[in-house]
Amino acid sequence: MSSKNWEDLVALNSQSEPVFNLLEPAKAYEAGDKRREWFRDLDFANALEADIWPLPETKDREGYSGPHHFAYWASGFRDASNLLEAAKNHGTEISSYLDLGCASGRVIRHLPHIDPSIDTWGCDINRLHVEWCNLNLGPEIKVFQNHSIPNLPMADNSLDMISAFSVLSHIEAF
Repeated sequence: MSSKNWEDLVALNSQSEPVFNLLEPAKAYEAGDKRREWFRDLDFANALEADIWPLPETKDREGYSGPHHFAYWASGFRDASNLLEAAKNHGTEISSYLDLGCASGRVIRHLPHIDPSIDTWGCDINRLHVEWCNLNLGPEIKVFQNHSIPNLPMADNSLDMISAFSVLSHIEAF
């Protein structure tokens, strides 16, 4: 018998109480980091200045980037920029975006700074990730909890772009 309750098979941490310690915004960790080569022609300096939201501790971001907090932020900026560039290259104008499995907002935190006109959404099956985003990212980012069999609370054809970074590797139930 599994020690998890049935709710945790479809929506993780359904019974857990959130305990979040916040890190400083990414700007505090940028000095001396060698990940500048990730940015090619991207204007990350303005994004770094604009992003005043705290970073999640490593434990609150699925361990991504370990203790390298700027790398966590930078990888999200790079991925957000690449998504918008891919849409542009395919002639798709993005007015609404959903990050399916957004965790603690690695990618979605950047959209309001890159293009504030994009209606930015995120969802995750982990209630603690959803709570972290809703408590610590700006109100222009809307995040909700979904389940292993997602039912999105959105009208059909209401999204221009959906991405799912590192989602399939985390599906354990069904």
